[in-house]
Amino acid sequence: ILGMTGGGTLVQEIPKLVVRPAAHLTDVFVRTDPETGVATVRATARNVGKDAAKLPLKVKIAISGDDAALDEAETAVELRPGATGEFTANVRVADVRLWSVDDPRLYRVTVALGDDVRTLRVGYRTMRVDDEGYFTLNGRRIFIKCCHTLTAFPDAPSANLNTERMRKQLLYFKACGFNAIRYLLSTSYPETMDLCDEIGLMVYEEHVYSWLRKSSDRTDEFMVDTCRSVLERDRNHASFTLFGMLNETETTKEKTAIVDAADKALATLRPLAPDVLFLFQSGRWDGQLGRASASNPGSLKWDAWMGNEGPDRDMKPHPYGCDGVGDVHYYPSHPVEAEINRRALERPFNHRRAAFLSEAGAGSQVNMVAAYLKFDMEGWARTASEYDCMKEHALGFRKFFDEWRLYTIWPTPEEFVADTQDYQSRQRRLLTAFARRNPHISGYSITMGMDKDFRGEGLTEGDGTFKRGATKMLEDCCSDLMFCIFAHDSCVFASAGADVEVALSDFNVLKPDVKYPIRLRVTSAQGVVWERKLDFSVQRDAKGHTPTGSKVFSGHLDMKGWPTGDYVLSAEFLEGAYATCGTKTLHVVADDEVKGLLKGRTIALVGTNRTACAAIVAAAGGTAATADAAALKEGDTAFVMPGPLGDDEAQALLAAAERGA
Repeated sequence: ILGMTGGGTLVQEIPKLVVRPAAHLTDVFVRTDPETGVATVRATARNVGKDAAKLPLKVKIAISGDDAALDEAETAVELRPGATGEFTANVRVADVRLWSVDDPRLYRVTVALGDDVRTLRVGYRTMRVDDEGYFTLNGRRIFIKCCHTLTAFPDAPSANLNTERMRKQLLYFKACGFNAIRYLLSTSYPETMDLCDEIGLMVYEEHVYSWLRKSSDRTDEFMVDTCRSVLERDRNHASFTLFGMLNETETTKEKTAIVDAADKALATLRPLAPDVLFLFQSGRWDGQLGRASASNPGSLKWDAWMGNEGPDRDMKPHPYGCDGVGDVHYYPSHPVEAEINRRALERPFNHRRAAFLSEAGAGSQVNMVAAYLKFDMEGWARTASEYDCMKEHALGFRKFFDEWRLYTIWPTPEEFVADTQDYQSRQRRLLTAFARRNPHISGYSITMGMDKDFRGEGLTEGDGTFKRGATKMLEDCCSDLMFCIFAHDSCVFASAGADVEVALSDFNVLKPDVKYPIRLRVTSAQGVVWERKLDFSVQRDAKGHTPTGSKVFSGHLDMKGWPTGDYVLSAEFLEGAYATCGTKTLHVVADDEVKGLLKGRTIALVGTNRTACAAIVAAAGGTAATADAAALKEGDTAFVMPGPLGDDEAQALLAAAERGA
């Protein structure tokens, strides 16, 4: 069993029948030591024959793709009939080259017990959390750039497994700049694990008992068994660096036993995968700050502290998490842009150690029409369990599109969806800037790589089709040098001005103590209306580390006298370096123009949250009045407040607009 969909359908790989000798290998585990170059091969063998077996166990290591052996070893194996035994042999690489995301060097290990031969690829690497909460790969800090994916691909468990599409998606994510992939509630397929080894994409795997489960009298058993199957299968892969025990599991009556089971299981599971970094829970919905969010390789305890966790904190549970946990989920409320800007400027992460932003995301309208048509195009897909659901939603959306005459704005439903995808990409860009500007964030997983269960959350649609704007956004936001620009408000009155901040996220690109000239500008159709030049230098801390995020400029823009229009705040290096994402658009409204529009007029306020808009109308010399949309007539003006509208009220507003309101 490789994974589970949201609906509970098991996704299985087709079993393979292999004929082996009576005395044969049942498992091979290779543990590599980057410091010494030694690869310790632990082979488990079984004899199902009637006679005793005495065979040589031969081990060879070579560079993957090269037949020349770097080292060889041999040991004798004796097995009685029906017996199982474990045997070890060591081989060594004299001048080892480490596996990394930029240089994924692999070595081929061949293990032969008589005629039973196994070949596998391994790498030498270390993955840890340091004392300040940052991830390190081979001793160097690394900012995790990640997204989620699943085993059901395309997003329909009934669809034929298409590993080539999986490969294409992983290559796309790697090319866009990701260095990790998270398999949410599931494990990867062996073919895609091999690809991640080859291209330098770290794998963060979970298991089917990690999320959306309830406890039972067999909770401890289920926890260990489901984890064991993943660890024993994938522990030889160099890319398998992170293993997640839980996701969003709260300390409630139904689930406290699951949290406790994950805690206790570490002691049993650690010997199975001694070199994998264990993560306790994505999101830390247990909220117990006295337990660390991670366990470093070799450790039998949760002792790799992040955020405000520590041995001095208590174990009081906080269902659904609390401030200070080292593994954080952040889904901003609407309007997204305002929420993220204000969170970045007013409530940044500032913990004693770095925290992992393991989920933060935004979604688009799901492209159900395209999904339905593509399934319809595949003749066999019409019998799939998802087909009827897709058809119902697709035809329903087309009906809605016509009823509301959305074709007056978008020619087709797909163009409407594409516009929401472009909007999603802009939100993702801002979320990434939020994550990267803060030196106390150690990594960021942008949530789903593909749409799951047709929720619109992914960077690609359910069949892997790239969403509008996503590729450019990822290329910019995964670059190693990126400007992060924020404004307290993106739409401002000229008299109020704007509070802005320009930060720089640097993943070891700039040289410390070198002065880099940067120019900041605000431009519009009128030309350059504000400019500032400054020199920027990266500073090392006491341990020689450079921050991943640094403030370049923070201040107030005086906009008095600026006419209404769009203004672009830009940041650029003048020489020595290049950074992406160097612009931020601000919409400025001249106060006199607003007062001229509203003075002496009665403005109807429709919907909720009327208080703030009533104050604006009054300040501009107008009169605010509560009104029923159905009563609006030609020439009336209405402000529609943010918030949900019922179908009847929305229809009434549409009719009022047709009457000339």
